[in-house]
Amino acid sequence: MNIHFTVILTTLWGYAACTVTNSTFSREKTDEEKCTKITLPDTCTCSIETDEENTYHHFKATCLNGNLTEVPESLPNVTIIRVQFNQITVLETVHQWTVQDLTLSNNGIRLIKDGAFKKLQQLKTLRLSYNEITGLHSGTFIGLSNLGQLNLDNNRIYELEDFIFSGSTMPKLRHLNLRNS
Repeated sequence: MNIHFTVILTTLWGYAACTVTNSTFSREKTDEEKCTKITLPDTCTCSIETDEENTYHHFKATCLNGNLTEVPESLPNVTIIRVQFNQITVLETVHQWTVQDLTLSNNGIRLIKDGAFKKLQQLKTLRLSYNEITGLHSGTFIGLSNLGQLNLDNNRIYELEDFIFSGSTMPKLRHLNLRNS
C-alpha cells in the first residue's frame, strides 16, 4: 500500500512544507500465515515449532501414512520434515535446501542412491530408523558436512563400505545409532 502525505514543519521563522511520496507500509506476515502458504501433498500438514528460548520458529512438514513414494519437493523455509509410514522403497534425491532435521523412518526404504542427501548441507539430524536398508556405500552421505546425529537403528544392514562414517564425509557426526541393524 502506497501512501502519499505532506508534513508541515514549524520553524522559528515560519512554516515549511515537506512532501513524502512513495512510502510503502506493510506488516510482516505471521508464522501461521506463512505456514498456510506452503504447498504440501494432501496427506501432509504444516506446523510451527519454537526453540527452547522461544526465539526461533521452525516450520515443520509432517507426512504420515500417506502412501508417498518419494519425499515431497518444494517445501520452502521448512526446517523440520517428518515423512513416516509411507511407501518410499528407493530414496533418490531429497531437494529440501533448508531442512535441518529429517525423519524418514518406517517407510520401507531398501536403497539409498549415492548423493541422495548432497543438497542438504544444513542438515543436522537424520533419522532412517525402522526401514529395510541393507547396505551403505561411500556416496550415500556425501554433502552432509553439518550432520551431527544419524539414526540407522532397526534396519537390515549387512554391507558397510570402509570409512563410510569418516570425519572427511561427516566431520560433525557425534551420535551414530546402528542398534539392531
